[in-house]
Amino acid sequence: MLYWLMMIAALGGVLTTVYLVYVCWRDPVAGLRNLQHDPGPDGSAGKLPQVMLGRYIGFLIMSVGALLSQSALVLLVISAGLTFMAFHDAQTYKTAGKPFNKHVQAGVLGAIVFAISGLAWLTGAA
Repeated sequence: MLYWLMMIAALGGVLTTVYLVYVCWRDPVAGLRNLQHDPGPDGSAGKLPQVMLGRYIGFLIMSVGALLSQSALVLLVISAGLTFMAFHDAQTYKTAGKPFNKHVQAGVLGAIVFAISGLAWLTGAA
């Protein structure tokens, strides 16, 4: 049961990163705004939109790898890193007085994946 719960959580992580890539692939500047990143008032933040698209593709590769590995430890480590980044971005944007709720949401979802995979790893369920 815990194994399948972990796999469903991992699939949720993959689908989330697919969404991030999709939103930024169509229009990187508008995508960043939609995801509460600040590309500058006129999209003039240099190459940030393209850099973030590349980062989201990297996240997708890692999340697919974690899912395919079916390893609780791999999923635990990947979700820990992604969750940290989400909460770090939330704190950064909050401190700057910018919208940050989508980053908190991502962090909470990541923390759920982390908790499920950690429990699966500790109990030997996966």
